[in-house]
Amino acid sequence: MKSIIFVICSIFFFLSPLCAFFPRGIYTSNYTTFDTLALMGFNLVIGPGSDTDLYWAKKYDFKVIPNIFFDKTSDNQGSLNYIKNKSNDTAILAWYPFDEPDIYNVSYDTYALWRKQIKAIDKNKPIYLTIYTPQQYQRFAELTDIFAIDPYPVISKTDDNKNQLERVYQQVRYARTICKNKPLYTIIQCFYQMPWWEREPEPKELHNMVYQALIGGSDGILYYTFATNSPENYWDIYKRQDILTELKRINKELITLEPVLLKGKNEHNIAFNLNVSELLYCIKNYKGTYYLFVANPFKNNKTLELSFNIEVKNYKTLFDSESVSVKLKNGFIFSINLGKYDYLIMIINQ
Repeated sequence: MKSIIFVICSIFFFLSPLCAFFPRGIYTSNYTTFDTLALMGFNLVIGPGSDTDLYWAKKYDFKVIPNIFFDKTSDNQGSLNYIKNKSNDTAILAWYPFDEPDIYNVSYDTYALWRKQIKAIDKNKPIYLTIYTPQQYQRFAELTDIFAIDPYPVISKTDDNKNQLERVYQQVRYARTICKNKPLYTIIQCFYQMPWWEREPEPKELHNMVYQALIGGSDGILYYTFATNSPENYWDIYKRQDILTELKRINKELITLEPVLLKGKNEHNIAFNLNVSELLYCIKNYKGTYYLFVANPFKNNKTLELSFNIEVKNYKTLFDSESVSVKLKNGFIFSINLGKYDYLIMIINQ
């Protein structure tokens, strides 16, 4: 008997050729946070890179993307020596020579030179690059092996209309078309920084953004950040135990879905969107089981009328948020209603 699993909350997946695992990562400062991150279900840390950091990363079975930021005003010999000395370190997943060159005035030619210098030392490990501005995706995508974007849509504390969560899916989808088969990681906003981002996302917003990214085609989910050290914008995840709990919950779901995220094949043609709903969804086939992922990135209720070309015998919810309703009509049409920022995952048997 075939089964179909519905995951309602933005998801579309692509196999990452450079990674044999699905990255669940977070930016952090050093190894002192690793015990907490391990308990939360993370398997990747971005930033730390000292000998002590790498030692404890191996103890916790973490992969590491160390911050080795190059400087356009120097010869970067210290960073290049670090790469040479650590090129065989099994904890290091990728090299991270610079963050957001598009907004820090690093030219294409300068970054291309840095890439050439790194590859002359280490041809095997990929280069990881973050780009903030969608208009610059095309410009820099060819210079990296792992392409990361950071759509941070929660900007206002007082005017929710300015917080357009659907930007996550839109930017991921656009990046996916540009980087094609390269691994694409999405950095989910988990911080505030005045005056640009007046508040951190709420737990339900975090959950929704993760599924939007997956539906859009992300090969990995990262968060910025565990903590910041700016006195005027001090953020620490320990300030929000509800967010800490939500991240653990999300990681638990991603661990359950990991085989599907890594090896599932798109099966979009097995169902038809009858009411041309704005809800985001995708369908994956993993070992003969179909998975449907759906999410509502909007502030009002939305309904998806989804007609399958198979007869559905029964279905069961795996993961969902509180205000989701699902009805099966005539054995093959699902009417799925999602409230603000809702998501849902079901198993369906035919």
